[in-house]
Parts: sequence; C-alpha cells; structure tokens
Amino acid sequence: MTNLNQMILKNYLLFMLTAFAITAHAQDWTEEIKIVAETQLPGDYFGKAVSISGNYAVVAFRGKQVTELEGAGAVNVYKKISGEWTLVKTLTAPTPAAGDDFGSSVAIQGDYIVVGCGGQDVDETNTVTDTDEGAAYLYKKDAGDDWGLIKTLVASTPIQGAAFGTAVAIDGDYIVVGAPIETVEAGRDGSGAAYIFFKNQGTTDSWGFAQKITAGDNWQMGANFGAGLAISGNFILAGAGRENVDETNTAGAVYAFEKDGSTWTPGPRITSQNPWPDGSFGYTVSISGSHAAIGAGAEANNLGHVYLYNTGSWDTPILVLSDPSPFQTGLFGFSVSLSGNNLAVAQGFYSPSVPEPMLLVGAIHIYNKDYTGADNWGLVKSITPSDAAAMEVFPVAGGVVIDGSQLIAGHSFNSWDRDAEDTFTNPKGAAFIFRDMDALPVTLASFEATKSEGQALLRWTTAAETNTDYFEIQRSANGKRWNMLGRVAAVKESTSLQPYSFTDKTPYQGQNLYRLKMVDQDGTFTYSRMQSVSFGESLELTTFPNPVSDKLFFTPGTEEQISSVEITDLSGKIMLTTDKISDKGISIDNLHGGLYIVRLTKKDEAVISKKIVVSR
Repeated sequence: MTNLNQMILKNYLLFMLTAFAITAHAQDWTEEIKIVAETQLPGDYFGKAVSISGNYAVVAFRGKQVTELEGAGAVNVYKKISGEWTLVKTLTAPTPAAGDDFGSSVAIQGDYIVVGCGGQDVDETNTVTDTDEGAAYLYKKDAGDDWGLIKTLVASTPIQGAAFGTAVAIDGDYIVVGAPIETVEAGRDGSGAAYIFFKNQGTTDSWGFAQKITAGDNWQMGANFGAGLAISGNFILAGAGRENVDETNTAGAVYAFEKDGSTWTPGPRITSQNPWPDGSFGYTVSISGSHAAIGAGAEANNLGHVYLYNTGSWDTPILVLSDPSPFQTGLFGFSVSLSGNNLAVAQGFYSPSVPEPMLLVGAIHIYNKDYTGADNWGLVKSITPSDAAAMEVFPVAGGVVIDGSQLIAGHSFNSWDRDAEDTFTNPKGAAFIFRDMDALPVTLASFEATKSEGQALLRWTTAAETNTDYFEIQRSANGKRWNMLGRVAAVKESTSLQPYSFTDKTPYQGQNLYRLKMVDQDGTFTYSRMQSVSFGESLELTTFPNPVSDKLFFTPGTEEQISSVEITDLSGKIMLTTDKISDKGISIDNLHGGLYIVRLTKKDEAVISKKIVVSR
C-alpha cells in the first residue's frame, strides 16, 4: 500500500470513529428510585437542594428540626451499593441553630461535598452572633467511605444578612459560594457577591479564600448577584436574577468570569434576548465543557426560556428553548443542568395533554446535543415522577442536577397537605433519581494485544465514555477462568478519542487471552472482545478448510494430542464444544456465517487458538 493510500485509509478510519462518537444513541430515561427521608415531618422540605456525582447523591432538607431546633437543616448522603441507593450519612452543622437553613444549597463532586448554610450566624471572628451572614461547609470522603468536615468557608469580611451559602458550586480545585443579599456598596442593599476558594491557596489542601467577584460597576440594589452559580474549567457564571436591564426592571443578567493564571477576570455581562420584568434570567446557570445554559423560568409571562451558549461566545445564544408541550403551560427553565452532551431542564407546570391549571404537574425535559444530527440539540424525553400530583411544581421546588447517564431532581413540595379550599401546607418532600437505561458507558473504538520484548502490550481507544470508572484488564489461558491483572482509571466523560494502554510483564508461555472489563461508576459493566498473543512454542496445527462451510478438520496425526475443542464468537460466547476428536472432523452446521475463534486444549493443558471464517 502506498503512503498516500495509507494516509487516506487512516483519515477515513478517524473520520468514521469521530462520526460514530458524535452519533447519539437511543436514550431511555426511567425513574430509578423515589427517595424520602426515613423520618419526615411536615415542613422539612426534603429535596429543597440536591446533587449527584457517580455513586453518591446528596439531598438537603433545610427545614429539618435538629435537636428541637426548628429549621436548623440537615443533608442526607446516599450511596449506590449493589444497585441500591442507601443512606450512609446525615450531615448537620457543627453548631446547629434554629433557622440556619443548613442545606440551603449542596454540591458534590468526587470526594467532596459542599453544603451552604445561608442563615448561619457568623461574625468577623467566626463566633456565633445573630446576624445571618451565612457559611458553607466542606466535607471530604476518607478511605473508609466516611464523610468528615474539613473546612468551614465564610466570606472574607462577613456581612450581616448576606445569605452567604445560598448557592454553591465546585469544580476540581475551586469552590464558588454565593452571597446574593450582600450589600456590596452602601445604598445598594442586596446587590450580591460571590466568593472563590482555591484548594491550595496559601498551603496545600487549605481551601483558602482566593477572590471576591461582583457585578462591578453594574451594582444594583436587589440584583441578587450570586444567586445562580456555575463553574467548569476556566469559566464561572454568576447570575443576578433580579438585575434591571435597560428599561426592563428585574429582568436578570449573568456575568461571565474567565480564569487567567490564578485570577478570575470579569468578562461580558450577558442579558436575555427576550427581557421580561421578573423574568428570572440567571437564577439558574450551568456549564459543562464547551457549552453553557442559562434559565429564565418566568420570562414571557411565566412561560419561561432556556438559553444555550458556546462558552466564551456570550454575545448571542446558539439556541433558545421553550416549553415543548403544545399548551405552553409555564415555568420552563426554573432549573437547568448540563453534563457532557445532555441538558436537563426543569419545568414547574407541564402537561402533555391536559391544559387545565389544577391538573398541571412538573416535568424534566432531556435534550441531547447530537440527537437529531451533529450539533443539533433535540428533545429526547420529557419525564415526570411516578406519583406526580397537580400544582406541586416538580422539580422547580428543588432543582435538577444531571451527571452523565443519571440525574436527580428535588421535589420539596411532594406530599403536601391540601385542604378543602385548595390551600397547600406542610410539604414533606422527596427526591427522584432517573437513569438512562440505554446509556453505553463505553464506546470502544479499538482494542489490540501485541508482543513487545517478551511482554504483552495492550492498547485500546474509546470513542465515547459516559460515567465510566475504570478498565479492569483480565487474562486467561483457556477462555474459561479469568484473572485480573490490573486496573486503568477512565476519563469518566468524553466524546473524543481517548487512548489507553497496559503491559503484561509476565505472560504465560503459550496462548494468552485478554479482555477488558469496562466498569461504570454505578458498578455496572460490560466486556470487550478478546485478543490473543502466544509466547514460546505452541501446537503446530492447521485447521482446514478456511473458510469452512460444513466440517472443520485438523492436521492429520494431531487428533490424539487434543483433549477438547471449543468454538466461540468474537464476544467470547461459546457456540460449540466437544471432546470427540477424530479424523472425521467437526460439524459446524449450527454456526451462522461469520468470524469465530477455535480453541484447542491439548492433553498437557496447553491452549492455542485459530481464527476461522464460516461461509454460508
């Protein structure tokens, strides 16, 4: 093959792999579990804030009574164990106090949980007062899977009534905490601010205060800057959901910040394409990779919109989404969450068929970037909880967070009391976890095993990954008993080609079979096809004919050396096995046309493999 032809073939293969990587698979989002608190009282507001990451989910009930203190608040931590979501920890403030609202906001990523406590009383020396400055608490998971408090985060200068902790966000080594009622400048009450903390600020693992961000010269009274927060990579979005925009009062705005070295630099002020009084533009924001979403759930007379942007290009949204139902019933976009190529949008009033107000329930709408073609955001599914009830505004009262192929929705108004006059009181609350049952954790583009100086070198490439955890490398001499050689950590989320490798430094003499166990973060897994490498002397044996359509024969005179024959397909499924070896051959009439592996086990237990093509 000429170099030109090789280059053309290589480019074609890369094109096909890339095309395959961006082709959206079918999605089947299904309710996995409804979570309620083990002990629940009216007014707990269980599910008022939620978050999920891998095998862990956190649910806040900010109205929770703690040691007879009304409204002190608590947060439950759940872990998926053997396929079941199990309560493993209940977090409370170190010094609970009535009305503190511990659990005003929550965020989990990897080994860290951040809990906002917007009503916490903290003065400049961090002693308890009665001034509602607010705080946030950082917990870390130890080697024993226990979550312990490692840091109390407060404003650099705590300000009375600032509600620090109303919103929290975490990404890698950065945490952002919003104080949306902080008075940044005299006469501008409630203009709002946000505080950035860095893991290694000053010293390693110190999680120290790094920077305060505000609306700058656009400070406005009651703008609530920092009520909506998102951070991903080099970008932070801070929403000011009640900021005045031109002649439109309280329409809302969002401020973008970009990391430059160790400093977060103010970027553009983002405003709605459809500004509306009290439109709530920016009360909910999300960033994932190269995309950002901004919700405006009360725009257009409470119908609502969601605006999608390419990060760094804030002038014009790439798409404006609205209620997909035919009745345009309202509160679309009161919570948004992006993860990879998926976007979850919460809508408080939704009905696919009945527009009567008292029959409206809430919904979550799932969109995928490539659902109807590359970069063509399409609606995948609209989902509602199993016990949806009218006027409970699921999941506006709690929000939605998506993480790969799973999402959690808070529903703090679930199971509230309704009297004869249609007055709703004493909500208990719940949280719902949904999962894409058709999600493919790994799309494997290639997998090969080759010899390299007496060692077996394994290389594989993934075209796409969703919520993956690790690859377990397994080896076998006979395809029946498999041993683990090691693990390689996965990148967890990817839509581009990702290369991996592993070296078996002590392969067997003779046949070595290898496969990958590809494990998702919830413990589910699939196996790759097998690859084989032989070392040392192997049985000199020829299978014929090849291709074969009727019977498979072996080199004359070798039949006595063989104890058994096994034929598998490329996935390792056994299609035929026999220990009746003779010069009359083996019938393969029951095999469909295709490629198979013939495994011969000698009487000395040595194993070799041959590939055959069955022709039909």
